[in-house]
Amino acid sequence: MKVAVFYNDDAGSQVAAKDVRRAIERHGHELAGLVEKDAGVPALFELDAELIVAAGGDGTVAAVAREMPGRELPLAVLPLGTANNIALSLGCDGPLDALIEHWSQARVIHADLGVARGPWGERRFVEGVGGGLVARSIAAIDAQPLDLTHPPEERLELALGGYLNVVSRLTAAPWTLHIDGERVDEECLLVEILNIKSIGPNFVVSTGADPFDGALTVAIATEAHREDLVAYWQARMANEACSLGLLTRQATNVTIARGDDLHVDDALFAWPQEGTVEVHVEHGVLPILAGPFTV
Repeated sequence: MKVAVFYNDDAGSQVAAKDVRRAIERHGHELAGLVEKDAGVPALFELDAELIVAAGGDGTVAAVAREMPGRELPLAVLPLGTANNIALSLGCDGPLDALIEHWSQARVIHADLGVARGPWGERRFVEGVGGGLVARSIAAIDAQPLDLTHPPEERLELALGGYLNVVSRLTAAPWTLHIDGERVDEECLLVEILNIKSIGPNFVVSTGADPFDGALTVAIATEAHREDLVAYWQARMANEACSLGLLTRQATNVTIARGDDLHVDDALFAWPQEGTVEVHVEHGVLPILAGPFTV
């Protein structure tokens, strides 16, 4: 196939562009072009290609995935990041050569994307949208960025410590949600509207979130969940098995009428002084080359 690659040289695994190029060509594919992140995603679609490839972490993959709906080309993922939540959820995680070798026999499947619309505009998302713990943790990490020269495991450990620090001192905030028309009022430490099961540093918020089922998963943590959240992050830092039992339900449309600062994937947005934030699912709009471990 003729392959166009969107590549992020800041990804966690620090795989060089030349290694990506060689691996693609080694398996008999033709490289139509390699676009680095500074050139922007639109440049990717100017290339004459049969397959679009996102080579990087979750931010890189999401940036390309947001632009795929309505295009006839499929997307393949080469996970080069620290967390690789999207690749894991889509069954596209694994060694570089094994993934590329699989392209020749892989089928095209169609995954869901979410859409968040607020006074700041409209934005598609792959992982999730929400506020509280995750948004505050992203802001804390952005304020003291992780050193990209450090090994991925060290960066992951620092991110885990950041989440533990935030949840230990986080104050619950009032939220009003309309979940498929049903009003929910809660004092929340965390609200997440998920397309996939994990976000951030492999934070598995809900194992039931499925990017192929045409629904989003709404997860809520109240003050009653604080000890469980602290224990979760402590276990993660100790590399011990852990899980959460948050309040979850499926929905196709969610309105946030009252809340806190939000993240949409890894982008942060201040809570609007006026108006609401509308969130809905777009079913099957992301054409993706099935990974070796896609169910």
